[in-house]
Amino acid sequence: MKRFVFVAVLVLCTVTLLSLAPAQEISSMPAGTRGGAANFGTQVREVNMGAIPQATASQITPHTQMLRPRDGRTDAQYAEMKRQAAQLAGSGTGGYGMLNNAGPAPTGGSTFLHSTHAFFAQSEVCCTPSDMAIAVGPTYVVQFVNTYIAIYSKTGVLQSGYPKSADTFFGLPAGTYTTDPRGFYDWKNGRYVFVMLTESSFSSNNVGQLMLAVSATNNPISNPTWHIFKWQVGGTGECPDYPTLGHDTNNWGKNGTKGAIYIGINQFGNNCNGGFINNYLFTIPKDQPYAGTGMPYWWESGFNFGGTLVDTLQPSNPVAQGDRPAATYLAHTFNILWNCGAGCGSLGLWSVNNSAAFTTGGPGPTFTGLAVPTAHTYYYPPAANQPGGANSIETIDVRITGSMYYHAGDLWGSFDTGVPAVAGAHAIWFDYHPKLDVNGNITGGDERSEDCFFCGGQGASGSSYFATLSPDTENNVTMTYTYSDNNSYPGMAVTGRRVSYGDNVMNGAGYYIAAGSGFYSQFRWGDYSAVAPDNANPGSPLMWTAGDYDNFGNWGTAISSQSYTGPKDQ
Repeated sequence: MKRFVFVAVLVLCTVTLLSLAPAQEISSMPAGTRGGAANFGTQVREVNMGAIPQATASQITPHTQMLRPRDGRTDAQYAEMKRQAAQLAGSGTGGYGMLNNAGPAPTGGSTFLHSTHAFFAQSEVCCTPSDMAIAVGPTYVVQFVNTYIAIYSKTGVLQSGYPKSADTFFGLPAGTYTTDPRGFYDWKNGRYVFVMLTESSFSSNNVGQLMLAVSATNNPISNPTWHIFKWQVGGTGECPDYPTLGHDTNNWGKNGTKGAIYIGINQFGNNCNGGFINNYLFTIPKDQPYAGTGMPYWWESGFNFGGTLVDTLQPSNPVAQGDRPAATYLAHTFNILWNCGAGCGSLGLWSVNNSAAFTTGGPGPTFTGLAVPTAHTYYYPPAANQPGGANSIETIDVRITGSMYYHAGDLWGSFDTGVPAVAGAHAIWFDYHPKLDVNGNITGGDERSEDCFFCGGQGASGSSYFATLSPDTENNVTMTYTYSDNNSYPGMAVTGRRVSYGDNVMNGAGYYIAAGSGFYSQFRWGDYSAVAPDNANPGSPLMWTAGDYDNFGNWGTAISSQSYTGPKDQ
């Protein structure tokens, strides 16, 4: 069994090593790590979203889609990983008798957490999986799904002229491959921000690009102007995959007075058919892209522990306007190049500071990382069951799939795991309190809560997977996830807990926002669920959730807002 307990601390773009407890091994970043500055100058595309015609069926037709996120494994290797995960769980039959002790499946309603708005959003018209993202501002909910973008009122009314084609929006040729949208709303500065990925070819000379879209104001309907940026990631023939997105609102000095945006991405070789070759983290001070005058950025690659690369670094997102930590945080599990089939027992936490000095000739950002132990050993998750199909819904690996949130000193995130002798995939959610030195570099992290969600079993050989969670401004927690079992097709569920409810546990399985309605035969499920804070009314904050459900054999998406309405709602 592998357990990583304070494995290493690595320092990038600085010559100062941290002074840590003797149990932590300190090393400098290997020479293979690289970083540097770039600047788009005035190379920005300004788009009037209102002038883009509504997307037609021909603009959102199917394109080639991988059956899983890229991980460098062959199909046979991946199938073997999933076979071993199912064997760990007891072949998906209830886990050696554990079914009798299983917790409940989600119900049809709730007595403790209330959905003030809930509506069906975009559904399958092109591609599998849904790869969905939302951002919620003062008036509108903006949703990206695969190849198109939609804007809703908070009561679920699709705005006139939507959805729009992602190709047209980003200025790409019709039929260009677009995937993996991520988004947030910046409550401090009043901007919607989305990132998306495009690839040119899966056979030769692939050029992978990231595309960043920033709204000009806090109202994308009355002022539909967006600023669009595109840049190549890595070399020709390489393949970026699975972008992550976060931000802060710290004043980092000139060009970064509004904070910075952070984008992580994994990099693969051989035109998307090869192994994992690197990771990237892009640090983008906000001032110029928010104004539409340019986009300076710092790129860093080669994040590793002990010389072994890590993947899928998730940057944090602030919940409240007053959340301004001395550093921004990244977190990741030990995944692609680490054998979690035998069990892993740590998370990697990184701090990022000095995020804008490079724009005026100063040093680049400082990245400092360490490994912190998890309360539960985690394993690759088995595929999930549905009626008539054991192990027929994809649950991928142990990466953190949803956004990670920061509030009042704590980090909140989730990832999937298998459990020995227990059926199904299950979500582990965590609440870490990172510690910094006087220079804003991470020196440790206390785990304040960790829950392996229904890891004694749930429903009829059930799985709870692709969870995302966030606290509100009082630290009440909302979590959304997909649920399916032998009696239930995949559906979007929501649960949570009041801040006074207790640590290391949610208030039950929660309830369905959108239950499944038919056999899903496409295997690959959308692994991006979303939670988004709504601070439009500070005295009564809402938490918005978005996820997938089975829509008579196709995927659909649903969006809802949750709140606690009374003092006894717990």
